[in-house]
Amino acid sequence: MKIVTGLLAAVLLLWGVGASHAVVRISDDRGGRIGTYVDKYQGLKGSGETVVIDGLCAPSVMVQRFSSGVRIDAVAAAEREACARRLVDSYVTQLFEHGLFHGDPHPGNLFVTLEGHMGAVDFGIMGRLDKKSQYYLVDMLLAFLEQDYLKVAKIHVNAGYIPFDTPLENFAQACRAIGEPIFGLSLNDISLANLLAQLFRLAKTYHM
Repeated sequence: MKIVTGLLAAVLLLWGVGASHAVVRISDDRGGRIGTYVDKYQGLKGSGETVVIDGLCAPSVMVQRFSSGVRIDAVAAAEREACARRLVDSYVTQLFEHGLFHGDPHPGNLFVTLEGHMGAVDFGIMGRLDKKSQYYLVDMLLAFLEQDYLKVAKIHVNAGYIPFDTPLENFAQACRAIGEPIFGLSLNDISLANLLAQLFRLAKTYHM
């Protein structure tokens, strides 16, 4: 669970300072990179089925095949840990292999099929990470897992997320105040609302 909360902290902190979210446009040939990404993403469920339907997509519309399952927040207790691991694996693949990720992963958009595979709908909002940002995210994740907040601060300066003359010790202490309270907690015990509020305050204070 520590790696889950570490990933959550690092990803949310990066989203707060630089990862772009955009409404994607789907071209007639199934969206090129976006359509291929969606097929690969859904392919993680192991069926190999193409989920984006050829010929039915327009510049602002993507049509998927019907998929059914159970909302991710309604999965039976015995299956939750396995589902959480699959979800983390899915997002690691999206972030570090595709550089393109589902930007609206609430329980209404994520589900588990009857076969136990992950599924998703509503790819209208996507996040993008270029190669440079992917490397910074990896370094940031490792720094959070090591609870090395001075390193987290240095990564932010090197990435250009905060001004180069930012006092590193001060920023490191601010990151510690965000990261330390959530380590060791289950995701159920982490308030995303509070976490996001902290991140917005951090961004405003340090001119991200």
